[in-house]
Amino acid sequence: MGSHLLIRGVLIICTIHCNLYLYSKGVYMTKIYSTRDGLPSNTVYAAQQDNLGYIWFGTSRGLSRFDGNEFVNFGINDGAPDSDVLNFFKDSKDQIWCYSMNGNLAIIYDGEIHKKTLEGWELASVKEQILSFVEFDGDYYLSTRHYVWKLSEGELERIDSFSITGHFMIENGSLFFLENGIQPTLFQLIGDDWVDLREASFLGRPQAYALMFKGRVYSYNYTDRNNAKLFEWAEDDHINVVSFSFGIINLHLRDKLIYLLTQGGVFIYNPVTQLIEEYIANFASTDYLVDKDSNEWVTGLNSGVMFRRSRRGSSLLNGKAYANILSRKENYIVNDKLDSVWNLTPAGVGEFVRSSFLIRDVHKLKNGQLLLGSENVGSEPIFPMPIRHIQPYGDTLLASSYDKVLVYSNASEKPELVNILANHGYRKILKIVNPTDSGFIFLNQQGLYFSTLDSVPKISDIYTKVSPTDMLHDDQRFIFGTNGIGLIKIEGKDTAVASTRNGKLSSDFVKKLLFKNDQLWVLTTEGLDILTIDDNGDFVYKFKITGVPGKITSFGLTEEVVLMTTTEGLYKLDITEASETIPVPVFIINSSGSRSVKLRIDSCSFVLPPDVKDFELDFSTIFFHPELPMSYRYRMATEQGLVDQTWTYLDRSELYMTNLQSGEFVLEVQFKHQNIGWTEGARIQITVSPYWWETIWFRALVLMLVSVLITYVSFRINGLIKARKRQRTEHLLAELRSRKAQLNPHFVFNALNSVRNFILVNDLSQSDQFLTTYSKLMRSILDMSNKLLVPIGEEIEVLSLYLGLERIRLGKSFEYNVDVDETLDMHELKCPALITQPYVENSVWHGVAPKGEGGQISIQVQDIDTKIRIVIADNGVGFDQHIKNENSFGTFIAQDKIRLLKKTYDFDIDVSVKSSVTRGTKVNILLPKIKK
Repeated sequence: MGSHLLIRGVLIICTIHCNLYLYSKGVYMTKIYSTRDGLPSNTVYAAQQDNLGYIWFGTSRGLSRFDGNEFVNFGINDGAPDSDVLNFFKDSKDQIWCYSMNGNLAIIYDGEIHKKTLEGWELASVKEQILSFVEFDGDYYLSTRHYVWKLSEGELERIDSFSITGHFMIENGSLFFLENGIQPTLFQLIGDDWVDLREASFLGRPQAYALMFKGRVYSYNYTDRNNAKLFEWAEDDHINVVSFSFGIINLHLRDKLIYLLTQGGVFIYNPVTQLIEEYIANFASTDYLVDKDSNEWVTGLNSGVMFRRSRRGSSLLNGKAYANILSRKENYIVNDKLDSVWNLTPAGVGEFVRSSFLIRDVHKLKNGQLLLGSENVGSEPIFPMPIRHIQPYGDTLLASSYDKVLVYSNASEKPELVNILANHGYRKILKIVNPTDSGFIFLNQQGLYFSTLDSVPKISDIYTKVSPTDMLHDDQRFIFGTNGIGLIKIEGKDTAVASTRNGKLSSDFVKKLLFKNDQLWVLTTEGLDILTIDDNGDFVYKFKITGVPGKITSFGLTEEVVLMTTTEGLYKLDITEASETIPVPVFIINSSGSRSVKLRIDSCSFVLPPDVKDFELDFSTIFFHPELPMSYRYRMATEQGLVDQTWTYLDRSELYMTNLQSGEFVLEVQFKHQNIGWTEGARIQITVSPYWWETIWFRALVLMLVSVLITYVSFRINGLIKARKRQRTEHLLAELRSRKAQLNPHFVFNALNSVRNFILVNDLSQSDQFLTTYSKLMRSILDMSNKLLVPIGEEIEVLSLYLGLERIRLGKSFEYNVDVDETLDMHELKCPALITQPYVENSVWHGVAPKGEGGQISIQVQDIDTKIRIVIADNGVGFDQHIKNENSFGTFIAQDKIRLLKKTYDFDIDVSVKSSVTRGTKVNILLPKIKK
């Protein structure tokens, strides 16, 4: 029996070494997370995924929750059951039971740590390390270092059916218990009784962890790190023992295979073939988890956490950093960074030459030989200088060096150098295209140029507005990769750009371009992007190649696959599967509320009290893909439209807003990564309640009170103004009456003086006529003396009487006429009483009277829109400026009267006088149309 076991162990150890390469052929994107990334400790014991999708880690410094972007750590004060959280158990309700080194328990669900289960059970500590934890028939069973327990309906009771502690196991709907010890016993729960099934004698020490698969019990001795053993106990009591040079830490069952987590890595044991193969090397592993998206998580002892994402594809070469891949027809040349050049053909991969040269280009000669262009002299005997690019053209071969182009005849099997074109304008040619008999187009770091094939070549510019790194072209367009501004496409007069600024590239530093099947493959410093060009000639971003180990340094395309050199190897993917199927990120709001008052909100529609004017939101985007980091942005909106149409961009998955205004808002939060556009994460309706003094009813009340107050004050002020105005009006009216009293005696004096003259000359007839006219005039003047306004008809009648009287007095030495516009209503429209009389009097006395014979006085009343214009004109002697300034008593009274009317009644009255010594005088009086 012992020799049989020894042979079995030796065979399996040999199998390990013989099959190491099998699992390394897969393509995995791997990342190690450590304390530098936010883990609380690099000693991680266990991993589990909760119902929301978070990955939880039990560490030597509490719990840690990971959403793919950020670790959130929980110590004892944050709800962790202890500082050392050893393991997790996920039950049928998606609750995660986490337990510590000291037997303390906690529950994880909905992304949070709880002290009660979903059923409301209070969790009590078992006060020692838990060895196993299972759920069976609605109850929970757990074993500790010294005892065995059953947790039912929240009550913890001890099971005394076993002589020693051990491990619970479940298979095919049955519950088993394996006692630890030199001679462990296997029990099965049947009904309420534990039935002894069998007893075995293990070759090892007691206290081995265990699991069951197809009736076989798998356990290991974990106390001996240098001589660990895996035990396989079959139902026929046959025991297989496999010895390991690495200490076993844990066992996992997945896809009918046993995963052994050891200090040297992860191994897979196949129960059918009884073979062991290395799966993950050189990583001290404590736990293994496959999440909902088939990502693998391996926790490490002092190593942090390993994340692995599988891709459909294969590894052709690994273990080295590869710098470049070049293609000519069916040949692909791969240059590693050490000492080899590899040749890839449809037949396979082979080492082409051992050389430290960095290969820049390759050309296949007619005899099938590969011609290599390198930056090192001596890499190819044909080339006397470093070569960066080789371009065939008929029977001619062009090879570019720094400032030279070598021209070879390619008519025979071996190229022959026929000419060397030299020009400092070449300046490190990157690529030669479109060679013809007249010349060729070349690309360097300054732009695109044309060169002739003359012995002294002439160079002319084609496009020099960018600093290119690579170029694609056809008959209609050029596409440039640049060193800092992304892609530029020139097609006729049209230009298109792809860059990080418009979200169409992962980096603006382009290294290589290829075009295949209407897709543009762009290698940047951040990876390999796939774009297309739409019907409008614009770039359209499709996706980024992800999931390839290491950083992509170069790539090549065949009809079916894309070949990629990386810092970790050479890999290939089918072109049809280049776009990785990536899960949709899950947006989760962890918490929202206010910092100022410790307000927590658990709804997407809520009302903030008046004293809360700040709001914070903590959220997560569960998305496990290290190559595609998440970006976030937010903005506030109202029902009427956006408060701020610009987005605010975030570096972390949290936001904080202060000084919120009262009102109803909608907070929009969006997320994206390189392979998807902006996606709505949350729409949160926020109502910021106003203080009572900010409410509409209070403002309406204040407005009403202010309106009442303003109205009252206005009435009071208007009353005071009216009182003062009445007082001033009475005063001004008194002055006006005084002026009228002054005017009437003045006019009477002049009239009586005329009567006296008639009597002196004994002209009784004229005296009688004069006195008759004078009596009519005086009655009219006396009637007007108590009126402020009189109809224009009455004013004109008084003027006519006055002029008739003066004409008689002066012996009919002048003529007069009065002309009134027919559009004017002479009885309805009014004017200030006797406003024109002083100016008519001046026309008589100072105008036509001194002239003697032939005097003319004209009075016109004109309708001018909203005004009435009265024009008094004469052809008298006129007066100069000196005489004009000597106002007669009558005109002085008239001017004073106009001033008082303006001041008292706000009448808009304007009087202008124009006079010359020989042409007479013209007075314009502009009055408003007054009907009241």
